[in-house]
Amino acid sequence: MTSRGLNLALGAWLVGAAFLLAGPGDLARTADLGAGLALLAITLVASPATSTGFRAALVLGAWVMLAPAVLAYPSEQAALVDVLSGMAIVAVTLHPELGAHRALRA
Repeated sequence: MTSRGLNLALGAWLVGAAFLLAGPGDLARTADLGAGLALLAITLVASPATSTGFRAALVLGAWVMLAPAVLAYPSEQAALVDVLSGMAIVAVTLHPELGAHRALRA
């Protein structure tokens, strides 16, 4: 699977997690929904193989990792899911076998 396919799956997971793990009106839900939709849009419009898509996916992955601390998530499960999802987004984007890291050379 390519970085594009994996990032699409991670974006869909974040959208689903927004409804599965966070309560209504919870900042975790809003952050996960926004990050998931943003990752889907970034991946569909500007592939992580381009320099713009690459940088946007990295920034988004970092935000997803940091959001639980910045927004003080009340749910430990939602915080753990976001930290692991953010790490996965960064890892998928940087993984040399998937080709996205080549965008830095462009």
